[in-house]
Amino acid sequence: MKGYQRKIKRRFRLMALFYDLCEPALGLSRRQNPRQALASKIPEGAPRILDVCTGTATSAIALAHAHPRSEIVGVDLSPDMMAIAQNKLRKRGVSNVTIHAMDAAALDFPDGAFDAATISFGLHEMAYELMVQVLAETQRVVKDGGHLAIVDWDQEGGLVGLPQ
Repeated sequence: MKGYQRKIKRRFRLMALFYDLCEPALGLSRRQNPRQALASKIPEGAPRILDVCTGTATSAIALAHAHPRSEIVGVDLSPDMMAIAQNKLRKRGVSNVTIHAMDAAALDFPDGAFDAATISFGLHEMAYELMVQVLAETQRVVKDGGHLAIVDWDQEGGLVGLPQ
């Protein structure tokens, strides 16, 4: 296992326990929530959507609601976050999302396998070189002319990638 993989799994073992408790701080209403804004950036009719660094599947669930006819595929390295994601999907009856244990820097999908991809609040956790690798892999698996939507924290602690 690569060093960063071990580091991510260790970091999110504890964070998984309280990660979803922080979600209300991202937006006071559903309309203001950055994950809802992210889902709205994906065009209607995209058959397959990849959610990179899916974590507890909060963005994947937002995508599932915004795109009920789409297949949403979430990938993450943290078994603890994915366990919570699976539980949330089951409890909420979300059937168009699947979660896979996978390194976003080495995606196990063919070129152009997805019509769109999203990344929410995952890139700021990575060293620059790893972030570039994850973005390159994400671009590789999205079809030519496909869409990529990203929301994350900027270096000064604010949100980037959202309309003002």
